[in-house]
Amino acid sequence: MKINKQLIAFSIFMLPLIGQAQEKLNQLDAKGERHGLWKGHYDDSKLLRYEGNFDHGKEKGLFTYYANSDKKIVMATRDFNGTGGAYTIFYDENKLKVSEGNIVNKLRQGIWKYYHKGLKTVMSTENYVNDKLEGIRKVYYTNGTLGEEIPYKNGLKDGLSKKYNKDGKLIEEMVFVAGQMQGSYKVYDEFGNLVISGNFKDDKKKGIWKYYQSGKLVREMNADTINGYKKPSLQKK
Repeated sequence: MKINKQLIAFSIFMLPLIGQAQEKLNQLDAKGERHGLWKGHYDDSKLLRYEGNFDHGKEKGLFTYYANSDKKIVMATRDFNGTGGAYTIFYDENKLKVSEGNIVNKLRQGIWKYYHKGLKTVMSTENYVNDKLEGIRKVYYTNGTLGEEIPYKNGLKDGLSKKYNKDGKLIEEMVFVAGQMQGSYKVYDEFGNLVISGNFKDDKKKGIWKYYQSGKLVREMNADTINGYKKPSLQKK
């Protein structure tokens, strides 16, 4: 009987591939920890919830997470670095990015990007320390122009905040201290002329507020008065 050498060679080549195809999913190592390729499903359903590889109980490399739908819609991906961190990207139902950044021990760390809904353009960039905003948060218009700069400290607005119009012109300035508006407040028109100036204390208008037209003062108002009368102070009898 003649033996087809090409068939034998092809069979030898295919054996390891067949073995890989028959490799079992969702295996545990000797210590009972997840190891190798795992696929998770939604409760009482055959719908895929996630898939990715474990290395003796730790996520390794790229994991993909799906919506609870038979259309296999990707909700997020996480690329695990093996030291507790994972670069994470969230998606909408149209496969467009919603946000992305690093998660370390389930907390946002470093720079995160957020996108305008239904667009590929960045809506804001934010810096996190242990899941709390820290530093300058920047907000952008859909055309990419910077629209707002807000400083944060330990998760609260803190410092001089600025707003810009779509042409990049400064239109508003305000100061925050520990999350509350404190001190100087200014509004400008599109030509850079001062329109409003005043002060805040504990998120409330205080003292004399000034209003301008074409750079000229046209009105003043005392925020500490009601209908022209000064607010009475509370004194003990």
